[in-house]
Amino acid sequence: MDFTWDDLTGDPHTSGDQLVYERCPTCGAHWKLYVNPVNGAWFCFDGGHYRGGRLPARAGERIVFVRDTPGTNLAFQPIEIPNAFPLTAEALAYLARRGIDPQWARAFGLCQSGDHIGRIVIPFFHSGEIVYWTARAYNTEARGPKYLAAPGMKPLYAPVIRASNPGVVIVEGPFDAMKVAMAHYEPVALCGKRLPEYLVPHLRRRVAGRPVTVVLDRDAIGDAIRIANCIGEFADCTIKLCPSKDPGDMTPDEIRKLLERP
Repeated sequence: MDFTWDDLTGDPHTSGDQLVYERCPTCGAHWKLYVNPVNGAWFCFDGGHYRGGRLPARAGERIVFVRDTPGTNLAFQPIEIPNAFPLTAEALAYLARRGIDPQWARAFGLCQSGDHIGRIVIPFFHSGEIVYWTARAYNTEARGPKYLAAPGMKPLYAPVIRASNPGVVIVEGPFDAMKVAMAHYEPVALCGKRLPEYLVPHLRRRVAGRPVTVVLDRDAIGDAIRIANCIGEFADCTIKLCPSKDPGDMTPDEIRKLLERP
């Protein structure tokens, strides 16, 4: 059974960058339907019907899908960030609370989205072009998803910052990667605790023959071990445990001490 946006009724809950609706129009399951509000991708966790699909694009919405199969080259295409404008004083204040000053914000290419919820947009660059973006709400009182993301397959997040220390540091999210870059190490963020299968060959090529440190959030030791095992034959890989804070909450000095610790 197909359905459209008009069939989704009631106020949804939010879960990360997804909207969770009370009733699935396909099977009637309660609070099992997860919908990406940007690209229309949906998934119902009730096992009695087709477990995935995509809603039609809303009028005027340009959706670009980049498809590939594991082990082949992903051809991420340049995209535009919709309705983007420079960071406001509120956005800069939020970043300052996270330890990121305006100079670093400019270095990372951060900007702001034009929706009614204050969101900081984090662009993903490839060969100097923006190929993906994610946006994080900084206004905790506004209703709506905490995160939004561009349509299409998500690449690795690797800010183009000149690193003075050798090796690669694999972290969980973009803000973790920013802090690692501020400590003058080269970061790669998975944008999650797990490495999607289609990105495995890309991460292996990036780290091949280089020292690698996996520093995921302190509750993700099992995921860190899996990632280390995945790339271990391609690179000299170690795991560092964050003692009390996630990388995104640490100062560059704390990150340097963590990475330099035997």
